[in-house]
Amino acid sequence: MNSPMKIGTPVRDHLLRIMAHFNEAEIHESSIDQQTQVGMILEISPDSFIPFKTNYVLNKMDLNLTTLMNELHTFEGMIKSKGGETNIVVTSSSYSKKKKRLVTKERFH
Repeated sequence: MNSPMKIGTPVRDHLLRIMAHFNEAEIHESSIDQQTQVGMILEISPDSFIPFKTNYVLNKMDLNLTTLMNELHTFEGMIKSKGGETNIVVTSSSYSKKKKRLVTKERFH
């Protein structure tokens, strides 16, 4: 898929457009499994999302499209509010070992 996200475009708007392409492919009787769709979305994400993509791969996350869109939207908000510097931390609790969250690191001047 050759549909890179343009600089300044909100990730939610971009993903909704990509999801519309997936739906159109389905209308034309072409099926793309969800894991491939997620991979395609991560592949066309801009370089500013590399920390998110790294976290996704290293922690073997398995997200559906809606959850992925929400997680990317949250990540986008974090990198915009903190000037682009973001650290990713994986936490586990006694309740769930798959609980993951994104944490930002503030710069000290």
